[in-house]
Amino acid sequence: MWIYADESGNTGKDIFVNPQGYFSGTILSVAPIDQIVEPVLQRFRSEEQVAEIHASDLARAVGAAKVGEIGEALIDALDGATKWSFSATAIHKPYLATTKFVDTIFDNGENLAVRPQWYIHEFFRHAICCAIDDMLTLRNRERYWAAFLSGNQGELTASVRNALTYLDRVVKDRRLHTVIRDALQFAIRHVDQFTLPRGRRAYRDHTPNMVAFSTIMNAAHEFAKEHGVTPQAFYHDEQTEFGASMRESYRMFSRFRWRETGWMAMPEHAGYDLGKFDMPSSKSFPPLQAVDVLLWILARENKSGVEAVNEKLKERTDPNFISRSTSELICLGWHAKLARIPLTDQQLGDARLQVEGIERRTLDRVRDFAHSLKA
Repeated sequence: MWIYADESGNTGKDIFVNPQGYFSGTILSVAPIDQIVEPVLQRFRSEEQVAEIHASDLARAVGAAKVGEIGEALIDALDGATKWSFSATAIHKPYLATTKFVDTIFDNGENLAVRPQWYIHEFFRHAICCAIDDMLTLRNRERYWAAFLSGNQGELTASVRNALTYLDRVVKDRRLHTVIRDALQFAIRHVDQFTLPRGRRAYRDHTPNMVAFSTIMNAAHEFAKEHGVTPQAFYHDEQTEFGASMRESYRMFSRFRWRETGWMAMPEHAGYDLGKFDMPSSKSFPPLQAVDVLLWILARENKSGVEAVNEKLKERTDPNFISRSTSELICLGWHAKLARIPLTDQQLGDARLQVEGIERRTLDRVRDFAHSLKA
């Protein structure tokens, strides 16, 4: 299989500037698509007398309908030549500050006040995300993000303390209130226990670009598994700021995929990587021009002129969303799922034993930590 990825939207560490949406799109194909899309693109390049097809430029020059026409021709060409799908990721950039706050402060590997299930279980983690999102003012959200990226422990502590002042008025569920309170109080007292970015370029691994890059790799593994194919090549549009980070992330994680267990995702070794990784310029690489067209159609808020092709593309798209509304939907989904699951006395008894075991191990860690502070 072959992987072709592009991105759209302002990128980098300034996640609070407009536009607040960041999008990435990936064509996943059983066969290489160079010879499939090039005749389509060449026809429209000749018609419009341009050197390359760039969706936003073309839309400004001749209108969105022309981009829609190109998109429909590309979809038809791909449909007729190969098995393929389009993986799309949409990120509400300001929400990354919330998710990173939770990933930092509620990581049970570093915060001894957090029991593992509250960080590992999808339902609990997203419930915490929603609560923290309500507890962070815009000013404090920006303060936390700057403190985290710079590794400033003093400013990070101040942002956590500020968030804690909103706990009583925001979180009414007693157990969730206790979990958040204990976690934040531990972070305030022991901020030195948390791993923060270090170095001038360390922020790059936490940007929308790199978050989306990880979803591309996972989508590629899912496609390979579904179709029983092995990746041959992975092309991402040329990068300046994030090229080195993407290459390093590919080197470290391209052989791993996520396996769903019913209540959480676990990493497992795939037994293969995602093929030769390269970052050519879309100006000279037609497959990336095709991705640009399809991503522009899907990410465009005003669908005027591209309504039909947008619906056609959505039928072939596997979407990924990172936003507050996504966290809320995940929580609602778990509420419905849990309400339908009958629990036997045996299952409830086993659950109590598991919780008691988690509590014993947590208290042992706390005792060891207390002894280390006295040593």
